[in-house]
Amino acid sequence: MKEIWERFEAWIDRYANLLLDDLNGGAEEEHFEPIEKAIRSELPQAFKEFYRIHDGQYSESEEGLIDTHILLPLEQMLSIWAQLRHQFDEGAFDDLESEPQDGIRMEWWNPYWLPLTTDKAGSFIFMDFAPSRQGNLGQIIYMPRDSAERILLAPSFEAWINRYVRHLEEGHYRYSERMGGIIQKQRLNGVSDDSQHSFWHDSENDDLEGFEVVKEE
Repeated sequence: MKEIWERFEAWIDRYANLLLDDLNGGAEEEHFEPIEKAIRSELPQAFKEFYRIHDGQYSESEEGLIDTHILLPLEQMLSIWAQLRHQFDEGAFDDLESEPQDGIRMEWWNPYWLPLTTDKAGSFIFMDFAPSRQGNLGQIIYMPRDSAERILLAPSFEAWINRYVRHLEEGHYRYSERMGGIIQKQRLNGVSDDSQHSFWHDSENDDLEGFEVVKEE
């Protein structure tokens, strides 16, 4: 994860250097414990190593590191999870139906989904600790705002973040202050949100599942 952060920060420094100031310092071991207790699951080692270097972005950040999404600090992950858990316990999601891809449970939200990122408008990326039989423990899934879709991005946190940094380096993303941070070039050029989802579907021809980005011709 140290190498991943070095590459990630090198890209940010070159193309979006103002965002370097948004990064928190590293998390301590005791910061992971409340999350593991809440979700009743052990966090992946790769995730912990990643967050020991930088505990996401400042909670008041307005520009996203992850395709306009804020990379959440651990404390904010737990806060958002608690809000969703309260709504879940109150039955707010009982009558809502989801349209999950294979590997994801058919639920609007599950208490074993830990929020990793948000666009602050209702879309989230989660780490899923309650996959269906076809899924992988700790897989990464996307929940678009105002949508029943639940989209599988990657089989693990490590695969997802490796993939994202590689796509930064390959030139699939740009920084745009107007659009709210680092953003896919296709979205910057006017691709709709619906089309955006196709960039994140699995590809049979790819070396890693999930978070597929369509290359420009």
